[in-house]
Order: sequence, then structure tokens, then C-alpha cells
Amino acid sequence: MNSTNPNDAGGGLAAQAAPCGCRHCLQERKEGTTLAGVFVPAELTRMVVCAICGNKRCPHANSHLHACTDSNAPGQPGSAYA
Repeated sequence: MNSTNPNDAGGGLAAQAAPCGCRHCLQERKEGTTLAGVFVPAELTRMVVCAICGNKRCPHANSHLHACTDSNAPGQPGSAYA
């Protein structure tokens, strides 16, 4: 029997959602690449920005648990650039 729930594990929306790209989740998943035999973490090979506002200093870019401040100001609490 086929499920009609789009959020089930059988290939619905939840299975198609892109993984979180915040710095915390990248580190937790140990995403990265190997260059010349050395592992380089993903957060060192690409710009990590907030999925909502696109700012690199937004605390939401550092962890999806932080609120988006829609600000690129330095020194924000929770930002990787604080």
C-alpha cells in the first residue's frame, strides 16, 4: 500500500528536503573534501551564509537554532564572527 503522507520516510517531502547548511550542521555531519590526502572541512571551502537573509555574520548561519537577525553587522551574539 502506498502512503499519501508527504512527510513520511517513503520518499515524500521530508526525504527530498536539502540538508541544513548552517556551520553547526556541516560540522556535525563531518562534511568536507579530501585534497592531497588531507581532509578539509566544508566550512573552510565555501562561504556559509544564513539560509534566510544570506548574510555570513547572521547567527542563523552559524546554527539553525539561532534566530535570523537579517544583519551582517560584526559582533552579533551567536555569530561565528562575534
